[in-house]
Amino acid sequence: MTTPTSTALWQARWQRYSAATLRAYHAYGSWLVGISWRRFVVLSLLLLIVVGIVHDLPPFTWTITERFEGPPGPARVERAARVKPPIAPTAPTAPTAPT
Repeated sequence: MTTPTSTALWQARWQRYSAATLRAYHAYGSWLVGISWRRFVVLSLLLLIVVGIVHDLPPFTWTITERFEGPPGPARVERAARVKPPIAPTAPTAPTAPT
């Protein structure tokens, strides 16, 4: 049977991945505890500057739009009917003087 072998393989891979992630987390935490406040502020400002520059680059500026083609379905007709603005009331007419 291949199921126990593949399950054991995935468990071993997960154990290696989680151990490496935990080591990296502890290494980052140790480094962060060891830096000064001045270095922390400088790195924070650099991060803000980089984010300000990167957020205008193409992968981060792509937008997703939907295009509906074909005859409108009942849902689109209902939505269009709900979106219509109300009709403005007509102005009252002035009474005419008797002759």
